[in-house]
Amino acid sequence: SISFGMARHQVRLYNPSTWDTLKEHDLMQAEVGMAIESMPMDVYKQPRTELTDEEKRRQARGEDLGLSSFAAHVKLRAKHIVVVGTGHLRGEDANCRGRLLMFEVSRQQMDSYASFQVQLVAEKEIKGPALTLAPMQGYVAVGVGPKVELYKLVEDEIVCICFI
Repeated sequence: SISFGMARHQVRLYNPSTWDTLKEHDLMQAEVGMAIESMPMDVYKQPRTELTDEEKRRQARGEDLGLSSFAAHVKLRAKHIVVVGTGHLRGEDANCRGRLLMFEVSRQQMDSYASFQVQLVAEKEIKGPALTLAPMQGYVAVGVGPKVELYKLVEDEIVCICFI
């Protein structure tokens, strides 16, 4: 579709047997898909811990408790994920940003045919275009401009765990 003189791009996922459309996802204005990769990804959960009475008092006073949301995560299971890396085209004089989109693909075998379900499970804005994607032992390595960043999926949130 065309709006304000600029094309709006889409991500489309198809059934490999019938070529029926499984999912269409509209991208933002001036956003284009740069990379796509299908991979198994480990899914983690954030452990929930109760705060002690002292920590609750310190938190109420606005003190930093030193608790990190990136601390130990518990591995749940692997899911089949289609990862899409995007970038915004705004000309060479503007900073280019991007996003990571993660779609879960599940296959359900019926009597004589397979049914696929696709849903967007997470998305994250990143500080550059996602030019390349690669699976890496349950994580996804993303080429973001001149850097390589490593991401994992924690529940429904994409978390950067390191970069080079």
